[in-house]
Amino acid sequence: MSIDIGTITLVLSFLYIMQVLALFIQWRLDRLHSGPGWWAAGITFLGLGFAFATLRVFPQFALIGTLVNLPLYLTALVLLYIGLLKFFNQKVPWPGLAAFLIFFVIEHAFFTLVINSLTVRRLVFNLATIYISVLCAWFLFRRAAGSIRASAMLVGAVFALHGVDFLGATILIFFNPIPANVLSASPDVILAYFDAIFIGTMWTFGFILMVNQRLSAENREESENRQRIFNTSPDSVIITHFENDQITEVNDGFVAATGYTRQEVLGKSLSAINLIKNPEDLKIIDDKVRQMGQCENVEVIFVRKNGSEFTVMLSARKIDLHSEPHTLSVSRDISDRKRLEEELTKEAISDNLTGLYNRRYFMNVAQSELTRCLRFSHLLTVALLDLDYFKQINDTYGHQAGDQALITFTQICKTNIRSMDVMARIGGDEFALLFPESNQEQAFLIIERIRQTSAASGLNLDGKEVVISFSAGIASLTGSENTLSTLLARADQNLYQAKLAGRSQTIYEKLASSQ
Repeated sequence: MSIDIGTITLVLSFLYIMQVLALFIQWRLDRLHSGPGWWAAGITFLGLGFAFATLRVFPQFALIGTLVNLPLYLTALVLLYIGLLKFFNQKVPWPGLAAFLIFFVIEHAFFTLVINSLTVRRLVFNLATIYISVLCAWFLFRRAAGSIRASAMLVGAVFALHGVDFLGATILIFFNPIPANVLSASPDVILAYFDAIFIGTMWTFGFILMVNQRLSAENREESENRQRIFNTSPDSVIITHFENDQITEVNDGFVAATGYTRQEVLGKSLSAINLIKNPEDLKIIDDKVRQMGQCENVEVIFVRKNGSEFTVMLSARKIDLHSEPHTLSVSRDISDRKRLEEELTKEAISDNLTGLYNRRYFMNVAQSELTRCLRFSHLLTVALLDLDYFKQINDTYGHQAGDQALITFTQICKTNIRSMDVMARIGGDEFALLFPESNQEQAFLIIERIRQTSAASGLNLDGKEVVISFSAGIASLTGSENTLSTLLARADQNLYQAKLAGRSQTIYEKLASSQ
């Protein structure tokens, strides 16, 4: 009985080509791990080994076929082993594997060219094959855990079966002499080709299964990690459908920040739940995402389920989810930061004791008003006020009483000036008033109203009624004047004249009034 090695080799070649293509595709899918690439190379060398084996039927190529086919086959096994190590991110023992292959090639050449012994060549080859197969099987059995346990056990079993096949072939050599005719259907030849067809196919199937199981596990783990990150983020994350604005998912941060449950918002639009206080803000965000694909750091006000409000910094981006366009919005609560900014701003422009504006802010506002009034030829008046005998209040009743006097005087002024007027504390007991769109006479009337209220509102200090009085100087813009410093200097000069005249009075260029 003879075997048509050419036909069998043709079948094997077709099988190996398909297997190499399948492994190459898997390698492209899993570029993070180089294992599938080494496996594809191993199956390629396996096919080449059988291809060179067919050369032995041609006398002129018999020696080449004999010298090359078994080393190619053993190299294929080594490449498969390297692929396993790479797949599991293990260190490859390059020196040991190289020495192993070099030793086999030298031995194979010696028993081919020097001492032509087919039996020795087959025995050494079989033992080497058994060694690599057991090495691969043992490695896989030890690594078979987690998501790829089943596929790793399968491939390990295939390698173990491969070793058993060659162990059987080795035993058959001792009971059945190897015929010189390679076309002979000897038991070891039949077993070798059966092994090549079945084991080679199972290797490829198992390798692909391992890659797919790991990819599936990594995708699942990545999805779980994304979901975990999505839900553990303290920021509010909202995913809405790009076309109809319906909410498809929110995270735990959104639930905690807004008070809405997932069930209450899923399937509804942002406008339907009135999440964003100003509808114009929602339109601005939507327009930017539609035109540019994203918007960054838009400050908006969110409304909680209970009606309370808080300020957020919102960024949104267009994403594809389940092959459909969606909008991913991330909002960070900046209410505390806004409050801090407001407090810092207030501290920077106001007096801590009275709550009035400080000198720096008053000067900035006054300069802006002066520029505007000069440009449009509008009226502008300033007044400087000093409390009378304030030092005596501090010395007699203490600084706490002096502070109370300043606070009381401030409250009286606030109730008598207009909303458009600007008042500041510019010194210890010194105050400044800015009267836009007012002349000296109008400012004088307001100041005198303050004086009357102050006289009627005594301050009780240690059981004694103390009246808070003050002196004031007023100055208005004139046609020849165009600087703030000269305007304030004129008001200060009038204030000085009010003090010289006996205090508790108001002076400006045309009129003086005393009480």
